[in-house]
Formats: sequence, C-alpha cells, structure tokens
Amino acid sequence: MATVKIKFRVSSIETKAGTLYYQVIHNRLVKQVHFGYKLYPSEWDADCSRVILSSGIEKGISALYEDRFGERSFPFQGGHRAA
Repeated sequence: MATVKIKFRVSSIETKAGTLYYQVIHNRLVKQVHFGYKLYPSEWDADCSRVILSSGIEKGISALYEDRFGERSFPFQGGHRAA
C-alpha cells in the first residue's frame, strides 16, 4: 500500500514562489513527484496541507461543480472528502 501526500516547499528566496509536490511512500521508500505548480506561502495552509483559494475562485469552482453534477455543494471541504 502507498501513501500519497501533497507537500509545499518554500523557496529559499523570499520573493519567489515555492513548489508543490507529491510525496509518495511505498514499502518505506519515499519519493517526490513534482508537477510544476508554484505558489506563494500566503497561498498555502500548512495546518491542513491545502491551497488557500480566494472566495471568488471558490464560488467559481462550486458553480462549475453544480453545472457538471447538478449538486449545490462541493463534496470536498477542509481538504478531506465530506461524508
């Protein structure tokens, strides 16, 4: 069984964006898989390990989800799937 986590590495240069990557652990072997997405520390919630979206983006995502699936609420809240 493998464990996959999304991680954020802060840039060593304060004015530059940091890097998001996947941490994959399988048979006690840890690998990093970079997918080329960069963001600033203010856009990352370290406590929940998730990207902080502005309210305008959240509304847009909810509207897209409703159009696609016909449901009003986005099923993922707080970084975890809602029950």
